[in-house]
Amino acid sequence: MTPLIRSWAIRSLRLRLLLAAASAVLIALILAYFALSAIFERHVRERIERELDNHLRQIAALVEPGSDGQVIVAGALADPRFERPFSGLYWQLEEGGTVTDVSPSLGDEVLKVPGSAAGVAPSGHFEIDGPRGKRLLVAVRDISMRIGTTDHALRTTAAIETSDIGNAVREFAREIALSLAALGTCLML
Repeated sequence: MTPLIRSWAIRSLRLRLLLAAASAVLIALILAYFALSAIFERHVRERIERELDNHLRQIAALVEPGSDGQVIVAGALADPRFERPFSGLYWQLEEGGTVTDVSPSLGDEVLKVPGSAAGVAPSGHFEIDGPRGKRLLVAVRDISMRIGTTDHALRTTAAIETSDIGNAVREFAREIALSLAALGTCLML
C-alpha cells in the first residue's frame, strides 16, 4: 500500500469513527431529552394531583350546613386563586347529584364531572373540559359526614387547568434542550 493510499485510508477510518461517535452521542442525547421530559411531566402531574387532594381535604374540613339547609363550604381555602374569577383553580361541592356550593373562581359555572348527576362519577384523578373551554385535571372524592344528626353523602371536586402542567413541562424541556446541546458540544469537542 502506498503512503498516499494509507494516509487516505487512515483519514477515512478516522472520519467514519468520528461520524459514528457523533451519531451515537446525538441519539443518546435525543433519547435523554425525551426520557427526562416524560419523567418531569409525570412528576409535575403527581405533585399537582397531591395538591388537589389537599384542597379536597380542606373542603371537607370546611363543610357546614347553610342557612337554606344545603351543605356549603363555610370559609375560604388557603389558596387565593380560588377567590379570583376564572383563575384556573376551582372547587365544587355536590350532594345527591346537585351542586350545593362552588368556588368564587368558577363564577356562575359548574364543573361537569361525568356521571355526577347519577352519583356514579369516578373517584380519583382525570381530565374534563372546564370553564371557557379549558382542559382541567380534576380530583374527585366521595365523602360521608354527619352534620348534626343528619348523614350527608357528598362529592368534593377540585380542578386545575392542565395548561399549568404544560407550561412547566415546556419550560423544563427548553432548559434541558439547551443543557443537552451544550453537553453534546462538549462531548464532540
